[in-house]
Amino acid sequence: MAADLTTLNAILKDDYKSLTENLNNKAFMLAQVKKSSGTIRGRRATHSVHLGRSGAIGATIEGAATPTADQQRYNTVQVPCRYQNGRIQLSVQVIKQANGDVGSFIDALEGEMNITNDLMRDVNRQIYGTSNGVIVQCGITTTSATIVLASATRADFANYLYVGRKVDIGTVASPFTIAQNRTITAVSVANKTITISGTTVSTTAAHFVFQTAAGGASTNTGLPVDGQVELTGLQTMVSTTAILHTIDPATNPTWQANVYGNSGTLRPLGETTIDRALMDTTAASGATPDILVSGAGVFVAGKSILTGYQRNMDMLELKGGFRGIKWSTPGIAETAGRDVAWYGDFDCTPNFLYGVNSDSLVYHQVEEGWQWMDEDGAILSRVPNSLAYEAVVYSFAELACKQRNANFLISDLIEAS
Repeated sequence: MAADLTTLNAILKDDYKSLTENLNNKAFMLAQVKKSSGTIRGRRATHSVHLGRSGAIGATIEGAATPTADQQRYNTVQVPCRYQNGRIQLSVQVIKQANGDVGSFIDALEGEMNITNDLMRDVNRQIYGTSNGVIVQCGITTTSATIVLASATRADFANYLYVGRKVDIGTVASPFTIAQNRTITAVSVANKTITISGTTVSTTAAHFVFQTAAGGASTNTGLPVDGQVELTGLQTMVSTTAILHTIDPATNPTWQANVYGNSGTLRPLGETTIDRALMDTTAASGATPDILVSGAGVFVAGKSILTGYQRNMDMLELKGGFRGIKWSTPGIAETAGRDVAWYGDFDCTPNFLYGVNSDSLVYHQVEEGWQWMDEDGAILSRVPNSLAYEAVVYSFAELACKQRNANFLISDLIEAS
């Protein structure tokens, strides 16, 4: 619903000077990668990748013919833009009566325009996601408006499913087959449930919760309308099997990331596993990951490795004002002269440790940052037949990978409690 005097009553005070922010609005991974707008052509970004060597090489004996000429293998990647947007609406009464420091904690309009923080947090979720809009998996719900989530649902799911958010429930192939455009009215972290508006529904483990109208997997056509709505996430990029940017790793082995799993069985994180992943990735790609990123539980487990060896935990500065722990194994972690920093990102997939080469990723944007619709000369537009104004903010962009084998994933890790 739109903000009005009732919903903004909490900030309409007699004389207060500031609003205390209680939400985490950081987007770590996006801050680490290159931003590019020069590669956008229409609604798609384009870049070329080198996938294979020439076969016209080899040693010969004296007098033998030279090799038959061959060629390098390249592929031009087409990356469709994804559209992020948000809308705000305020009544004229709110704008007039909640204006300035004395009238409210914050100016009401400025506060609502901070919806860009909500958008950035959702973008960070998408970056670690499965590229098909899935937020969480459902459990078994029988004719109820209170949806039971899967038992494996991460403990901090309320960061993504909160009161007021609009959701669909269904399958990846049909994201709203169970429910469409329902509003979350209650959340129970302890019970791993959400309550939605409207009629009762039934779910199974085959169903998922999506942001409304954001569900769907790519058909890998490279065209703007390819079935995928959200950004391409690391779970798709750092994979040995997933088709990425229309290129199938089954027929292009160099288009595979380095993945170290344990068949779904959780195991302790080991220093040798990380070092081997760094070495293998450097050997495969000629590039060294410069960022290790994991959720809090795996981060703490990694930190305990360093303290167990009584090593100093040096800090490294990262882009965007972030800081990480230096992962140092002489001769390995400093390959190619690059320091490796480990950052714990709360949005990262549980039980995962990514090794990311930040140079291998690029965030293609039509325009830099978030844009408010103002082609008619004004950000605020009148709401027809209402004493209110509204505004829309948007970003047309996509996260892309140029060198997939420069990244690795270690999965099935036990998290520190």
